[in-house]
Amino acid sequence: MKKILFILPFIYFSISVFGQDDDKGPKTFCKDDIDKKAMKLYEKAIDKKKYKKPERIAFLMESLQIEPDFAEANLFMGLEMIVRAKLESLPFAPMTPYFMKAIASCPQIHSEPYYYMGFDYYERSMNDSAKKYLEKFVAFKDEDDKKFAKDYDAEIYQSKEMLKSMKKESALKKNVPFDPKVVKGVSTERDEYLAYVSPDDKNCYFVRKMPVNNKDKVYASDKELEVFMISRRDKTG
Repeated sequence: MKKILFILPFIYFSISVFGQDDDKGPKTFCKDDIDKKAMKLYEKAIDKKKYKKPERIAFLMESLQIEPDFAEANLFMGLEMIVRAKLESLPFAPMTPYFMKAIASCPQIHSEPYYYMGFDYYERSMNDSAKKYLEKFVAFKDEDDKKFAKDYDAEIYQSKEMLKSMKKESALKKNVPFDPKVVKGVSTERDEYLAYVSPDDKNCYFVRKMPVNNKDKVYASDKELEVFMISRRDKTG
C-alpha cells in the first residue's frame, strides 16, 4: 500500500458538511422528490446537538435504506466515516461507495468526495482511478464556500503531490524496445549481462560467462563460470 509522506496532521480536522456544525443542512437538495420519511431521518442525522453519533449513523442508515440514491445522506455518511478513519488510521475504502453514490446523483454536491476517492485509489495503487478523481477535485469550482473543506488548501497541495507522484511512476513504467547493441571495446561473443555504467561514465561493470579452464583435467569441459568484469574508458573512448 502506498503511503504519502507529506500528509499533514489531522488533529485540527473537524467535519463540516454544509457549513457550521449547528447548520440544519442545505436549503435546497439535489432532488426534490425525496421520500418524506427518508428526509426526516436525514434531518435527525445531521442534528449534532440533539443526537449522539451512533444515533445519527443509525438514522442515516435507515434513511439510505429507504432512499439509496439520496445524495446528501450518502455524502454525510461518507464524511462521518472519514472522521473515524482519520482518528483510528483506517483506510478510506469503505467510504468510497457512499461518495460514489453522492456524486452520481449530484456531481456538484461537494468537493470532498473527489478528494477522498482519489486518495483511496492512490493508496490502493489504482492510479487511473486516482488520477481521474484527484483531477476532478483540483478542477472543482463553485461559488458556495460550504462545498469546500476547512483544510481545502492542504488537500489541494496533497492532491497535486499525488498527481506528480503518479506521473513520475507512469514515466518509469513505459516500455522500452529491447534492441541490444554491441559496445565496441567491451562486448564479446560471450554472454554478458547486468551491465552498469558509473555516474562519471568512466567505468562499466558487468557479468561475463567464461569457460572453466582446469589445467588438472585432460579433457575439455563445457562448464561456464560467471565472472565480474570491469571495463575502464581510456583516452580514445
